[in-house]
Amino acid sequence: MKIYNNKPASNQEVAGIGKTDKPAPQEKASAAQSASDKIKISSRGREISEMMDAISKLPPTRDDRVNALKEMVSSGKYSPDSLKIAEKLIGEL
Repeated sequence: MKIYNNKPASNQEVAGIGKTDKPAPQEKASAAQSASDKIKISSRGREISEMMDAISKLPPTRDDRVNALKEMVSSGKYSPDSLKIAEKLIGEL
């Protein structure tokens, strides 16, 4: 969709009165200018795009496992093995 100007349509334009198939001179100039338009994405924008791509590639959350762990934590039955946690953390470095 192209928007050439920012003025509201008049009643005649909405009803199609006086409408021609020829583009106005202003529309021709805008079309020529848009062919040379360029976009530049900032480094922050690229970072956000890369993060969004990484998030979309993550596996889905296992809701059943999460809910089971929440229940164990709230009931006091969850006792994680701190040695295993430490090994996993060091192994990822």
